[in-house]
Amino acid sequence: MNDQNKIYEIGFHFIPTVAEDALGEEVSKIKTVIEEGKGAVIADEFPKLRQLAYAIDTMTGTTKHVFDKAYFGWIKFEGTVECAEAVSTVVEKNESVMRFLLTKTTREQSIVVDVPTFSENKEDAQPEKVTRVKEEEKGPIDEKQIDETIEELVIE
Repeated sequence: MNDQNKIYEIGFHFIPTVAEDALGEEVSKIKTVIEEGKGAVIADEFPKLRQLAYAIDTMTGTTKHVFDKAYFGWIKFEGTVECAEAVSTVVEKNESVMRFLLTKTTREQSIVVDVPTFSENKEDAQPEKVTRVKEEEKGPIDEKQIDETIEELVIE
């Protein structure tokens, strides 16, 4: 890894009105920005429709919408700060993105766990298993360390 490069992860919610066959194109837009910034995708999860914990108000153009579901996906990538900033800018301007979070992380931070998702089809109400990334537990940590870690991870 180049000394200038860091590991980032971006998690995003696409609005549920995006057609399922258009999700690949939306994800490709993000990956293209990473590649154009000389970054490299390490891992990702294709967006899946999920029930949100609470409804989210979103503006699409000049219209306000309230959604209780969204397509959630993530991409972990290696790149420069400039590459991460370019990704953030493109995602922020994308009207199909409801919310996103871009953080610094580590390459080794991944453990696979199962998290349920829900199909949009009401007849298929059973959750399906998907793979998510979970941080390894490293023992007790005090509040000051948590605050310092959050400050280091959050990119404005």
